[in-house]
Amino acid sequence: NPLQGQEVTLTLPQGVTSKTGNTVTTNAAGKVDIELMSTVAGEHSITASVNNAQKTVTVKFKADFSTGQAILEVDGSTPKVANDNDAFTLTATVKDQYGNLLPGAVVVFNLPRGVKPLADGNIMVNADKEGKAELKVVSVTAGTYEITASAGNDQPSNAQSVTFVADKTTATISSIEVIGNRAVADGKTKQTYKVTVTDANNNLLKDSDVTLTASSENLVLDPKGTAKTNEQGQAVFTGSTTIAATYTLTAKVEQANGQVSTKTAESKFVADDKNAVLAASPERVDSLVADGKTTATMTVTLMAGVNPVGGSIWVDIEAPEGVTEKDYQFLPSKADHFSGGKITRTFSTSKPGVYTFTFNALTYGGYEMTPVKVTINAVAAETENGEEEMP
Repeated sequence: NPLQGQEVTLTLPQGVTSKTGNTVTTNAAGKVDIELMSTVAGEHSITASVNNAQKTVTVKFKADFSTGQAILEVDGSTPKVANDNDAFTLTATVKDQYGNLLPGAVVVFNLPRGVKPLADGNIMVNADKEGKAELKVVSVTAGTYEITASAGNDQPSNAQSVTFVADKTTATISSIEVIGNRAVADGKTKQTYKVTVTDANNNLLKDSDVTLTASSENLVLDPKGTAKTNEQGQAVFTGSTTIAATYTLTAKVEQANGQVSTKTAESKFVADDKNAVLAASPERVDSLVADGKTTATMTVTLMAGVNPVGGSIWVDIEAPEGVTEKDYQFLPSKADHFSGGKITRTFSTSKPGVYTFTFNALTYGGYEMTPVKVTINAVAAETENGEEEMP
């Protein structure tokens, strides 16, 4: 027969509570309605006792997928190579708001641009029986990226940083930048050479050893030999010389398996026409036979150190009184352009006297040179025997 008014005592495990209390009284039908709650997912044993009699039943609570929150971890902080193969392993553990694991929960890994799943995997992964979802990620773009994951509550997890670095095994000389090309070959003015190194995916490579050589030792490089690339993937050299010329630069960087990458560029140094010197030789001829046949040869140079300078030249001729251009020959012309920094002229006359030749020059850079003079004393033919030789 139903017993009304009997007190039933509940024995509840940790994490389980009764909304109706731990002691309830039977109704007219001899029954009690008990409403249980829990924050701990799983099976729980519930014991009801009355008048020294008891009975145990099993109840099951499941985790709340709607409050699922992902906690993200990554397998270490050591950078990986940005080669589309070297992978970080991301592990997201999913729990509900009370810390219950959520096997089977769908985890979405929020990957930034530049990071992707290995082998084109899916960014949506189901958690295993331990509430863990795993994804391997790779990149071809060097850099540091922040990654999060989200689950049932759509709230992003804690962020984890991963760093991918350029691939030294595929180091390539991508460019040689010549700064200050056509510098003056004065031994002091320098050009700067920036050699940029990238990997197969065009990532800048730091700390790569770059060797730079020139086609001639006349170009002095600093440092001589090897320099390391900086944060911008650049190895920086300077060069100077006293010899005007076009030099071929060759940059080299080592790859894997003894392979090398090379690239060339041209560096041009020009003569210092601002400080060029105009000179004539000989400065004086004392006894040119004025027979209209004997010649004196004059050599005029335009040089900056050992470097020939380009420019135009013209001559003013001061002849003795009464002498006209018909009385002498100045060959091949009064005006010309320097070739190799030197020109030669010959002079002959049939009229004795002192002739003064003033040579003027203007460099192609627009610098006017200090004029130089040659004096020739032509003597009457009858006073000399034979043709006078130039000193």
